[in-house]
Amino acid sequence: MNNSNPRELKEMLRFAMENSDNTKPTEMDPERSQWLQQAMSAVSVDLTKQLKEDIQLLADLLPNANDQGEQLETVLEDILTLTEDLDLANDFFKLGGGDLLFKLVRDGPKIVKSQSYELLAHVTQNNPEAQKICVQQNMLPALINLLPKEKNLIHLKKLLLALSCLTRAYAPAVAEFRKADGFTVVLSVLSNFAGDAAAKPICDKGAFFIFCLLQEVIDSSLSEFYSSPNVLSALSLSSLSLGCTNVMLNCPVACEQLA
Repeated sequence: MNNSNPRELKEMLRFAMENSDNTKPTEMDPERSQWLQQAMSAVSVDLTKQLKEDIQLLADLLPNANDQGEQLETVLEDILTLTEDLDLANDFFKLGGGDLLFKLVRDGPKIVKSQSYELLAHVTQNNPEAQKICVQQNMLPALINLLPKEKNLIHLKKLLLALSCLTRAYAPAVAEFRKADGFTVVLSVLSNFAGDAAAKPICDKGAFFIFCLLQEVIDSSLSEFYSSPNVLSALSLSSLSLGCTNVMLNCPVACEQLA
């Protein structure tokens, strides 16, 4: 993997912001401006190169994934950091990372389950281009089918996060979620954990996800909304989980708690 580290770049930026004063900015001379542009361009190229190397390493490790757990963890952690940038998240698919990620999500070793789900969430959050690719690859039904099988609470939390990021604010994904009976499956999973105190944060987040998703379908199918038992059950569970009708009426605030 490339020695350049995006974490260090973030720390440098944070340091510069924290130690800047309130003096009025002055116009930068052309020579200094050109140097800065070249430096930033070089960093961008380095990060793309690093992502490409990470994806290649991931491809090399996958055939023996069950015996390469620690190395997989390391490379996935690096990719997670890189794909916090939207451009690099899209580059991840252009460089062939998508197919590798789909294999990890579907059949990857348990040791990297959480990272695999989290990476899927990273690259699809507020990213219609990535959401489109994942929908075309039938990842929504795959995630929904995994939900009842996932008993590990840490993994389940990341799986719900991935499902949320892939689905929300993208109409074709919402349609696929409904087609795969996603409401019923999610509600069933949450109900199974309803009496588990350790699972309460997950149930809360799952209820927020369901309620926020309902807001995306309510206007387009009002009659179905009021007549569907699954939808009414979703509202009931969401209300119980939140314990407060006022919060339920403020969906944008509720949605923030999914992060």
